Amino acid sequence: MEEIKLLYKITWNVAKHHRTTFSEIIGEAYIKWIQTLASYQKEKGALSPYMWAGVTRALSYQLEKERKLYFTQISENTATKLTPQFEMPENLSINAKIIARETLNLWEQSGKSVIPKKQEITSHFLSKGWKWNEIRNSYKELKNYF
Repeated sequence: MEEIKLLYKITWNVAKHHRTTFSEIIGEAYIKWIQTLASYQKEKGALSPYMWAGVTRALSYQLEKERKLYFTQISENTATKLTPQFEMPENLSINAKIIARETLNLWEQSGKSVIPKKQEITSHFLSKGWKWNEIRNSYKELKNYF
């Protein structure tokens, strides 16, 4: 019974950090639990810390892999609908609007085939003389808006 409680705690924790629901990942958590339990060696330490680390790592890796796959599979039709008609929301700051517009421009310059990475966008604005705080605050603002 203690193992089930531990599995539920781990699943709730991972779900919270990856912005998903408990019910969406509990099945995958059971599978990761069994896989991690198979490699457990009693002489190396207690079960609960080993399971917490192993299941959390495996679930996080799986969710991150699915998230990346989802974002790389955005069809060109869906993405093209955003660019020409995309209106900047009025309640965004000027810096956030500039970052959003420049990101769309970088994407268009790549032939709409490659979505610019956050690191590329950040270095682009740093080279234009922006400060880290301005960029970070704009990212947070855009993240909260979308």
